[in-house]
Amino acid sequence: MHFSLAAGLAFIACATALPHELVAGRANTIVALTSTSSYNWTVTDWTAVNDDANSTFSFSVSAPSTTEGGSTIPPFDAVCSGTGINTGPWPCTGLPAATNTSEAAVNAYLQTSNDSSLAAVVISYQYATISGGWETEYNWTAYASEPWGTGLTFETSPSYVWGVA
Repeated sequence: MHFSLAAGLAFIACATALPHELVAGRANTIVALTSTSSYNWTVTDWTAVNDDANSTFSFSVSAPSTTEGGSTIPPFDAVCSGTGINTGPWPCTGLPAATNTSEAAVNAYLQTSNDSSLAAVVISYQYATISGGWETEYNWTAYASEPWGTGLTFETSPSYVWGVA
């Protein structure tokens, strides 16, 4: 598994998006960096406008609860929007439908694409497990390249995950 510059920036950006109380005083030890293909997120109402001066995006993203590597991943449903390329992450709105987590967040941003006909989006889902106290914080990050336009629906899968114990 390689760790790309884009993944590193997503890691830093999304870690800073978590509430300070969530990571304050923690060991901040990386416990996993893996790739997954069985965990799918559904993106609906995709709108991405390519304007060199001010590109914009908006969409809804959701995922059901699932188990990956023996750990339960809570479901979420969020609405995301933002402006610019490489200017995020932009916090998404909506409540994660979680019962065993607290301080969950979804963030998204557009990044530079090698194909001008496609919008490259990065979506990250962060949450922390609780079992008698904070246990592990997770960040699942998905990358997708979709046509500029409106009204699309597609699925994407996280390709990076990290955890802080």
